[in-house]
Amino acid sequence: MALQLPLSEDMALQLPLSEDMTLQLPLSEDMALQLPLSEDMTLQLTLSEDMALQLPLSEDMTLQLPLSEDMTVQLPLSEDMILQLPLSADMTLQLPLSEDMTLQLPLSEDMTLQLPLSADMILQLSLSEDMTLQLPLSEDMALYLPLPADVTLQLPLSEDMTLQLPLSEDMTIQLLLLADMTLQLPLSKDMALQLPLSEDMSLQLPLSADMTLQLILSEDMTLQ
Repeated sequence: MALQLPLSEDMALQLPLSEDMTLQLPLSEDMALQLPLSEDMTLQLTLSEDMALQLPLSEDMTLQLPLSEDMTVQLPLSEDMILQLPLSADMTLQLPLSEDMTLQLPLSEDMTLQLPLSADMILQLSLSEDMTLQLPLSEDMALYLPLPADVTLQLPLSEDMTLQLPLSEDMTIQLLLLADMTLQLPLSKDMALQLPLSEDMSLQLPLSADMTLQLILSEDMTLQ
């Protein structure tokens, strides 16, 4: 089945959809969309300003969302979901993600990203200036973060995490690392690094001028 709905203002759409459905929704302003979707669904949503989107999605769903300004997205996502979100300014994204999720987020200015992530997650974040990133990450996570200036990164990381951070100037990084962590940090000028490290950590730090390094190291630590 193919459902195409050009909707006008002040409309409320509630769609419990079955399997093998394709939904294409160009939506106008002041629309509320609530979609409990089943498996094998493809959802393409072009949303304008002042839209509220609530999507509890089941397995094997592909969500592509080009979102405009002043949008609030709340997405409780289940396993085997692929989420691609090019977000513009003044967007708030809250994503409680489960296992086996792939998140690709090119984010613009004035974005707040809060991501409690579970195991087996791959997070790729290209962040612009004036971004605040808070990431409580669980096991088996791979984090690649090319970060520009004036970004604050707070990362409490659990076991079996690989962190690669090419950081620019005027960055403050706070890292609370647990056991079995590998940290590779090529750091530029004017960087402040605070690292309370636990057991079985391998730290490789090529540091440039004007760096402040504070390291609280526990037993069985190797510092190179």
